Amino acid sequence: MHRPGIEPGAPAWQASILPLNQKQTVPGKVMETCKYCDYPTQNKGGLIVHEMTHTGEKEFRCDWKGCNYRSIQKYCVKQHKFTRTKEKPFSCEHCNYTSA
Repeated sequence: MHRPGIEPGAPAWQASILPLNQKQTVPGKVMETCKYCDYPTQNKGGLIVHEMTHTGEKEFRCDWKGCNYRSIQKYCVKQHKFTRTKEKPFSCEHCNYTSA
């Protein structure tokens, strides 16, 4: 079966990927819409983060002395702190590569 946007003869895994303009929905779950644009989602947390991109609000901040880094997501601040501490907690099980 040919899907628009997928080249004929492309690998089978590509056919399972939704194009960016199509959102997968869960039946029976309410679709929420951004109050600033037409962005639709069924994920309330994702909608809150999305709306912060419109307001410029950055709730989370780095607590490193003298650092002014702020972010919409707590995870981004956690990743940012690795640049301060030089900590690389993730490592490859096959080689010596480590990363933050």
